[in-house]
Amino acid sequence: PYFQPRRPYLVRPYRPEDKPKLYSLWRRLLLRRIGLAVDALPEEYKDLPGDRYLLAYLEHSPQHCLVVEGPPLFFMPPLDNQLSTPSQPKPESNGSEWDI
Repeated sequence: PYFQPRRPYLVRPYRPEDKPKLYSLWRRLLLRRIGLAVDALPEEYKDLPGDRYLLAYLEHSPQHCLVVEGPPLFFMPPLDNQLSTPSQPKPESNGSEWDI
């Protein structure tokens, strides 16, 4: 008996066109973890977290990188209580349900 997931997932090799979505996901996770809004970084620095933590793997050994496609594995609770100040707008979801 093999493990049968309840949701369909696809594990595939990394492709260069995945880079913007991976950077976006990493940026959102990192900013959420430190309690900042999704748009806390200025536009010119939006790739900085991805360049710092992911670029070495994606550029130098992409053959060892895998991407998991499918529905989200986890759901983050809303940060309404943390984002109540006018200087920090509430994050908006602009991607599809299966967006990386």
